[in-house]
Amino acid sequence: MPSALRKLLLLGLSLGAGLAGVEALAWWMNLDGRQGEAFVGLGTSTMHGGEDLGLPLTPRGLQRTATGLDTPFGPCQRDFAGRTLLVLGDSTTVQSTIHGQPTDIVSTWPLFLGRELGVDWQVCVLAEMGFHPSDHEQLLAVVRGHLPADLQAVILLCENDLGGQRERLRTRFRGEEVAGLKPTAMRAWPTMGTGLLWRRSQAWRYLSFRMAERTGEAVVMPIPVVERSAEEALAALAEELPLTAWYLPRLDGQDKGALARQVAERAGVPLRVVELPDPPSSVARQPDDKVHLNEAGHRVVAAQVGAWLGEG
Repeated sequence: MPSALRKLLLLGLSLGAGLAGVEALAWWMNLDGRQGEAFVGLGTSTMHGGEDLGLPLTPRGLQRTATGLDTPFGPCQRDFAGRTLLVLGDSTTVQSTIHGQPTDIVSTWPLFLGRELGVDWQVCVLAEMGFHPSDHEQLLAVVRGHLPADLQAVILLCENDLGGQRERLRTRFRGEEVAGLKPTAMRAWPTMGTGLLWRRSQAWRYLSFRMAERTGEAVVMPIPVVERSAEEALAALAEELPLTAWYLPRLDGQDKGALARQVAERAGVPLRVVELPDPPSSVARQPDDKVHLNEAGHRVVAAQVGAWLGEG
């Protein structure tokens, strides 16, 4: 091979390796997540404090132990001698207070249910504000070995759990570590183009974004987003657990659970709809809250899930 051609080949290989390294660094640094105006944050981080679970979003205070799991709702023993109910859910399960911190998990339906069931049962809770069935699917994959092999599982769903879940991002936003949804649009600098290179390279997108900031010239470009649907996630959970879904209708009385029944049927998961008092707004945490329950509402859910367990 001629010397000039060899040098040209080496230069091409070096350039390719360098560009690949830059792109790998861009992905490692999560540069897409740094486009603040396109990043949907969930407030201060609700992620597990350690790195051992390797997930973008996990319930606060959750820890794996030699005997099972520790959660803000109490321990979950892998070798519990009685029966175990695994509760999956989101803010409708964990939040009956305004603050919603781990120390504020009081007057919630899993706690009421645990007291009602007594010492022959343990109620293990894997729930967090903002969770979607796809988050539970990911979480179960890494904690299943810390749960009893023989258990029953329920998941409390509400209206915003029935659609798709976009990919979660973990990043820093305004000086705080947060978890949020992958953005669906980003700003780009027209001079750098918005073609194949922009679509494929996170490093190029970030450089384009920074140039748009500096020059004030920008176009808003949609980016592909892969969603995990509720029925896909519920079906995957049901393959691993004897799962029953419970649906909490909106507290304004405008929702009778028709969509929830369709989603559950497509997922192959049995569904029960929580029967709310009349008017449903009487169990709302706040007058204009259409989703979250007050203490009386949490007792309603606990009583109905407890009666259903008694039927079995």
